[in-house]
Amino acid sequence: MMAKSLFVRIWYGSWLSAFPIVILSISACQSGQESQASQPTETKIAGTPIQALIQTQAPEAAIPTDSPSPTGTGEQTDETIPATEIPPTPTTPPQPTNTPTPPPEPTFYVVQSGDTLIGIAEQFGVTLEALVIANGYTSADELPLIVGSQLQIPTCEAHQVLPGNTIAGIAQLCGFSMDELVTINIERLAPLGSLDSVPIGFILYFSRDTETVEGVDCSTQPPREQVIEYQPGLGEGLFCLSQKYGVSTESIIQGNIERLSSGDPYGSVSLLIPPAEGALYVVTIDDVSRGVKIGDIAEWYEVEPEAVTDWNGNPVNDPLNEGQQLYIFEANLAFGLFQSQPTEEEAE
Repeated sequence: MMAKSLFVRIWYGSWLSAFPIVILSISACQSGQESQASQPTETKIAGTPIQALIQTQAPEAAIPTDSPSPTGTGEQTDETIPATEIPPTPTTPPQPTNTPTPPPEPTFYVVQSGDTLIGIAEQFGVTLEALVIANGYTSADELPLIVGSQLQIPTCEAHQVLPGNTIAGIAQLCGFSMDELVTINIERLAPLGSLDSVPIGFILYFSRDTETVEGVDCSTQPPREQVIEYQPGLGEGLFCLSQKYGVSTESIIQGNIERLSSGDPYGSVSLLIPPAEGALYVVTIDDVSRGVKIGDIAEWYEVEPEAVTDWNGNPVNDPLNEGQQLYIFEANLAFGLFQSQPTEEEAE
């Protein structure tokens, strides 16, 4: 029994002596925890669990939805800054199209029952003489009036060539000279090659771009042997040049078909003037390839080969070269410009 009491005392004493140690240990742990909590946490990426990374990453800064204060203090305001308006892209306005004015048309009248020539002339405000000339007659007695037929009314706009018309007579209708009328229409007349062959139905226009020039010098010039290039002055029409240089208008036209029909106003381009009546011709590449000879050209214009020279009046010989300039003295212009004939191989 004494032994048991001694054991109890020893155990109890041992426990009591250990109790302060336990209390001190607990207190030390609490103190350590408080000290650890008061210091900032240092996040270590290497070897740190995923959960710790997620918990320790700082949240992303929220993007402000309102514009910052204009004062720069960072305070939000209720004022709304209007959005910048983008100006519309300037558009080029459509350019007006230049619609060409249609040329004037000749005026015709259908003869009615009971009409008379003098009555028709008075109706349109023209003279009886002009009405007769416009329709290709020389006197009123020759001009028949047939109901349903058409009479051309003379106007100073357009005239359709009828049987019996002459360029001189047509020009007279509006007080034009032949030179003026031909010059106005030269671009369309030039391809015809001759003023004597104006076809029936051809329309001549009277529009005058410049005033009539008085006192134009058309006096005859001294003779020469060379082809010259001449720039017509104001008022120097084809008839003036014909008189000045002693050649026909046909010779001038046929020597300048391309220049006169180019579309350039008459007087803005120079013209080739032959030394006398005759034709001007430039050898083409087709002529060379087809073996055209001087005799072939002479035969076309109904002259002897000796009548074919260069533009300086020098004799020429075969073979011919492309671009060679020829003058055919006293050539017959009725057949127009020389045209070489295709070879048998070309014809096939």
